[in-house]
Amino acid sequence: MLSLLSLRQLPFSEHPKVFKKLMIFMNGTTILIYTFVRVLVSDFSFRMIDEVVTVFKITATGSVLAILFYLVFTFIEFLDTAEGKNKMLQLIRHHRNRLLLFILLTLGFASCQAQTLHGVKKDFGTGLVASYTNIEPERVLLVMNDEVLGHTDIPLGETFMLVNENVKGFVQVDNKISVGCSLLISDEKGRAVLKDADLFKGHDTFHPQDARFLKCTISTGKPMDWEKTYTVRVVFWDKNGTGKIVNNLKIRIIDIP
Repeated sequence: MLSLLSLRQLPFSEHPKVFKKLMIFMNGTTILIYTFVRVLVSDFSFRMIDEVVTVFKITATGSVLAILFYLVFTFIEFLDTAEGKNKMLQLIRHHRNRLLLFILLTLGFASCQAQTLHGVKKDFGTGLVASYTNIEPERVLLVMNDEVLGHTDIPLGETFMLVNENVKGFVQVDNKISVGCSLLISDEKGRAVLKDADLFKGHDTFHPQDARFLKCTISTGKPMDWEKTYTVRVVFWDKNGTGKIVNNLKIRIIDIP
């Protein structure tokens, strides 16, 4: 790394140290970014398998970037130590700084393009959190009686909608998209109160413009009870691709005001 920045050569025995520092730096950076995002949504507990898969993916991304930058470093070292009068090699060495910049920019752009789209959106009024992969909502919100909610107190017997607005990124087949939607409502002890593996089953094909607003209608009622808190988990997924949006929300059931 020092050789790359100061344009002085390093002995080969120092290369493992350079590679180790690159791995630590790149993985440390990706972990810090993940930790920052996770703190923003710390009031929700995601499934352990989702957490493990996410951490694995971001560390794998950091490792791949570290390897790519190390290869660039090794290539520059090779140019510094190469001997001979090969005109092509001399030309590359003469323009190596420009070449290095071009390679780094290309690697950076390629890595960004190759990244799987990940992110988190949160409605701070209700605490509704959407973690997404490869399909992205512009915002998430709750709607009840045609009004956008700023709270999560739901009267027993009422129906509300969980909405992902302006969703983009679906894979189209014959100018149509196919969407799945699962619903899981759990009580304070984690027991399932209501569970449906695919609410859209049998009518899951839409025109792209019809699915810009992904909506899940949620009804409250028995066995729910007043003054109890329930966790609502709604997952939308792209049946033609790998896109997924995982919505998590806590609601409190109240008596009709």
